[in-house]
Amino acid sequence: MKVELFINPDYSHLSAFIKHIPEDFGKTGKVLHTGRNELRAIEYDGIKLVIKSFNKITLANRLIFAASRWSKATKTYHNAVKLKNRNISTPAPVAYINIYNKGLLVNCYYICIFSEYRSVEELFLLPITEAEEGLKAFAHYTVGLYKAGVYHGDYNLSNVLYQQLGHNFDFTLIDINRMQFHPYSQKRGLHSLRRLQLPIEKLSIVVAEFARESNADTLKTLYAVTLNQLQFKYFKNFMGLLKRPIKYFLQSFKN
Repeated sequence: MKVELFINPDYSHLSAFIKHIPEDFGKTGKVLHTGRNELRAIEYDGIKLVIKSFNKITLANRLIFAASRWSKATKTYHNAVKLKNRNISTPAPVAYINIYNKGLLVNCYYICIFSEYRSVEELFLLPITEAEEGLKAFAHYTVGLYKAGVYHGDYNLSNVLYQQLGHNFDFTLIDINRMQFHPYSQKRGLHSLRRLQLPIEKLSIVVAEFARESNADTLKTLYAVTLNQLQFKYFKNFMGLLKRPIKYFLQSFKN
């Protein structure tokens, strides 16, 4: 086994703890999420951390990551640094760990500071009269991201957190390994909204404010967003159907 470890110099005093994360991960902390990846919250030396383990790495990705040396954990760390440099909020990056066996990546971990912010999904589940201010603030925030050249590869309601102070809303981004950085493009920005799962009346508020902030036509913007969402939905369904026979074949091969 080969371990590649990088620690943010600001958190070098956590080195002893971070080095043991691969062997201790499943035994400590509180589980925040489990599935394709697992997230745990752990407090050490008075600092609350989130550790993300990227568990299910396909053989193809192992080969790619081994060749490029840019695992999902590595990408997440460097994307966090880029966001910070653009004054865009994301939990402070602490470290990343890549584990290799015979030259192939078998697991990787990303460590960051825990955020007390909540998912915007909670806000947008409220009745429209209570959620309207937040929806408009979210639209302004989203346009600001795109004008800063930031495009989240998985921009959904689970990956944006918020905090409300009076009538002011503050947002922060998580799950940023698929982040891309490009010059501002309205078309690219509208395409990035395809993963937002909102009822049409709430989506309309976001789109109207998005269009106003972008100096674009509201109806054309709403049409473009809904079309992108439909295309994305059908693409996901198609890929799901395509994967079924492949999974069946692989399972038969294993048996």
